[in-house]
Amino acid sequence: EAEEYARQALDYYQGLESASGVVRAATLLARIFNDHSRSDEAPPVLEPVFEAQPNIETSEQVALGAELARSYMLVGELQNAVDVVDRVLLPAEQSEMIAEVVDSLITRATAIGGLGRPKEGVALLQGAIRLAEDYDLPHATMRALNNLAFVVGADDAHAQEAAQALLLDHAERVGDTARILDGVADLAVARVNQGDLAGAAEMLEEADPTELTGQWPSVYGYWLAFVRGLQTGEARYWEETERHLSFWDGSTDPQIIGLLAGFRSWACVYQGDYGGTLDAAARSDWDPLFPFRIHAAIQAAAWLGDHEALAGVAAQLREHRGRGRRIKGLRLFADAAQASLAGDGEAAARLFSDAIALWEQTATGLELVLLQASFAKMAGQEHPAAAAAAASAYRWISESGSALLLDVLREGLPAETPVAASG
Repeated sequence: EAEEYARQALDYYQGLESASGVVRAATLLARIFNDHSRSDEAPPVLEPVFEAQPNIETSEQVALGAELARSYMLVGELQNAVDVVDRVLLPAEQSEMIAEVVDSLITRATAIGGLGRPKEGVALLQGAIRLAEDYDLPHATMRALNNLAFVVGADDAHAQEAAQALLLDHAERVGDTARILDGVADLAVARVNQGDLAGAAEMLEEADPTELTGQWPSVYGYWLAFVRGLQTGEARYWEETERHLSFWDGSTDPQIIGLLAGFRSWACVYQGDYGGTLDAAARSDWDPLFPFRIHAAIQAAAWLGDHEALAGVAAQLREHRGRGRRIKGLRLFADAAQASLAGDGEAAARLFSDAIALWEQTATGLELVLLQASFAKMAGQEHPAAAAAAASAYRWISESGSALLLDVLREGLPAETPVAASG
């Protein structure tokens, strides 16, 4: 309904040849698209209007540019996002349009983080948070914290979880239901990554069902089925994850398509369907600041011993512009797997050990377990470091209570590992 009103307003002002009216209506329509996971539809609305502006001076023109920059950032056109922000920041500041300054700083910071400048991105986001708090802009503060979690996640998963926890705290104080639901889901996933599967399930089950409308039943349903699948290994839970993901099928938004590729590729990893992982990961070339889709594909190719597939996804990882210690660890993992498949066991063991040392500091517990099990499988557990990695992975899995991981990662766990019952 809001979209229809915005379209009618845009047509009306275009008919009147009202430049300011067209700017306002186009900005509103694009914001609706960006807020509802249809960001690919926003640039075609905004670009001709923005290009028709001789100068960026008024508050309406600044808001138009800020929304266009946000659109570019969301669809992965990061340099375009930076270029547009650079046109609107000066007039926004000169006119004391603090909300637009903060919004543009957040967009710029997120975009440059994805362009391989995460430290600069984090510094800008921290500045945007301080500015938003100084001027009592709680929703801008929450957007900045949300994007900070993404940018720092390429470097350190623990810092990402801290930003997510801070975001949830802000959302609860403001009473922003959507942000609260998003934050609870994020922290439930963090518990999964820490090995607390029971705690994650409890968080998801405690959500108020009256608030689970729109997209939220599919989001919470997916994660709860995912956790139950890890706990039990029962196939019905993975079928349920796919049913919830199908809610998003048909989307043309690059971000949604990329997220679906990532979720489906990891669901295949946890079912031991490594060919399915490679197929799912190939369905998109969109990656967030940390390349989850490529990570899943590397895990699958390494486990299969598929030289060609591993070389292909390793090349994608080299081309990925993300930087940070967590991504560096993933690159070391890919190099180690390639060395192992090439028969250079000494180089593989050294690279795997370097990756593990880095990920012990920066990755999630679940990511580290996957790397340790891969190392043990590929290097062979007669290698002391590989045997230690296998033992460490087994301890984590045992403490997490995941029957599924005991089965799926069996070849990378100690030989005496008991068989888990699964349905």
